[in-house]
Amino acid sequence: MKIRIQTIGTWNIAATVIVAIAFTMISRQGAEKFRMYQDKTEQYIQCENAAKELQEGSDYLTEQVRLYVMTGRAEYLDSYVREVNVTKRREAALDELDTYFNGTSVFASLQEAFDSSKKLTESEYYAMRLVLETTGQSKATWPGEVKNVTLAEKDRLLRESEKVAAAQQIVTGRKYLDTKTKIKDDISNGISELQVDIKKQRKESLDVFAGIYQQVEFSIIPLVILMLGICIIIRKLIAKPLCCYSECIQAEMPLPITGVAELQNLAETYNRVCMENRENQKQLQYQAEHDALTGLLNRGFFEKIMSDRIEKKRNLHLFLWM
Repeated sequence: MKIRIQTIGTWNIAATVIVAIAFTMISRQGAEKFRMYQDKTEQYIQCENAAKELQEGSDYLTEQVRLYVMTGRAEYLDSYVREVNVTKRREAALDELDTYFNGTSVFASLQEAFDSSKKLTESEYYAMRLVLETTGQSKATWPGEVKNVTLAEKDRLLRESEKVAAAQQIVTGRKYLDTKTKIKDDISNGISELQVDIKKQRKESLDVFAGIYQQVEFSIIPLVILMLGICIIIRKLIAKPLCCYSECIQAEMPLPITGVAELQNLAETYNRVCMENRENQKQLQYQAEHDALTGLLNRGFFEKIMSDRIEKKRNLHLFLWM
């Protein structure tokens, strides 16, 4: 069976291309999964930060309304209104959450926390209205949200000290505290659900990476076998025959028909040429030693033979005499 060098090269190229494609696909799969995990991690960080902003915004409003109903100082009222109308940390946090998690249980939990915080705002406005009723501050300077609050008849008839006490009770009472606890729990639940999702995504990514590593290991085995096979083929079908040809040429022996097709063709051609040269040399020698008409030894070759015999006899006599 004749195997051509070109065929070996084609096999080598085809195998290299197949292995390269396999490694490329494995690498792309790993890179894609890594990007997904990285994006999920970044989303988790953003969600966690947004949830903290939502919690901090709600706690800040609670702090400012309590300080106001306890002291009656306008600066706390102004800080409260500025947070609600200008800073809007709660709304900004929910908008960011809506970008990545809308329709998920994570967003649902944090949406409930936001809605509860908004409901507390109504109670906080009511408490601040009660206090404003006792400060003597012109209604023209009252924040619009507070000015629009309508007090219940029983609260409107309370004395100033009673209105302040009622306001303090609103922002420190059981109902208010239960709502604050619910806000905190909803935010914690949202973060916990996100953590579970992240852990699941991380496990899936690790499983994929483990599978990719295993695929790489399995791909290396045929690659090593391929390289060893190519080395063996080159040694057996190319290198070894070439060494043998060199020895045969130096010894003036026929070349064995072995190796790849190109070397076999070379050996056949070399052997044919050598045989033709030997035949030509024999024919020339015959023509030089024989007469062309009779086919007998010619005079020149006959005299050479006789001369050689005489020389041999002379050497023999000399040897015996000595």
